[in-house]
Amino acid sequence: MKDALTIIAILIAIVVIVEFIKLYLIHMKINKTTMGESGLYRRFIKNFKLLVLFTIVGALVFVINLISEGIL
Repeated sequence: MKDALTIIAILIAIVVIVEFIKLYLIHMKINKTTMGESGLYRRFIKNFKLLVLFTIVGALVFVINLISEGIL
């Protein structure tokens, strides 16, 4: 169980890093263009929501992992 939770936590961490990089690149592209391009802004909001979701799920998996190891 602990190994599976660790693998899940690592995968979620990788997804969070990738989503953060995508969010940063979209943000830079929005800054270079006008804010009138709603397509870029919608992608920015969607990626931000995904980043928040994966961060919350990753934190929950991390806490469950700590509880299963007896640290918490």
